[in-house]
Order: sequence, then structure tokens, then C-alpha cells
Amino acid sequence: MNLINQRFKEVRLELGYTQEEYAKVLNIKRCTVGAYEEDRALVPIHLIPKIMDLACLPMEDMYDFVFDKRYELKN
Repeated sequence: MNLINQRFKEVRLELGYTQEEYAKVLNIKRCTVGAYEEDRALVPIHLIPKIMDLACLPMEDMYDFVFDKRYELKN
């Protein structure tokens, strides 16, 4: 799975959101959440700050969040 798509799903699960709730918060369709989580589409760059904000992650961690497989959510 693409790393950013993996992070997308990890954040949702960490927050305890359903796909429907996550979609609503991110202002996207539920089927789009499924497409990202199943690696049928790539999470667009404009959603990354929103995802990081939901996870209470500092923006200075964005590079590691997107590119470093060892990066761990700190909730």
C-alpha cells in the first residue's frame, strides 16, 4: 500500500472514525475514503494538512509523515 494512503487509514482508525465520519470531517465522499484505503486512488496533497491537524500532528512533521515508514503517530 502507498505510504500516504496507509497513513490516511491509520489516522482514521486511531481517531475511531467510521469511513462515513472521516469523509464528513474531510469534506469528501465515503466512497473516496474507501478508494484511498484500498489503494485505488492516491490521497491528494491538499488533504495532508487536514489529516495531520485531525491527528494533532505538528506541520513540521509533514515530510516524515508522508515519506518515512518509521514515523509513528503520537496520540
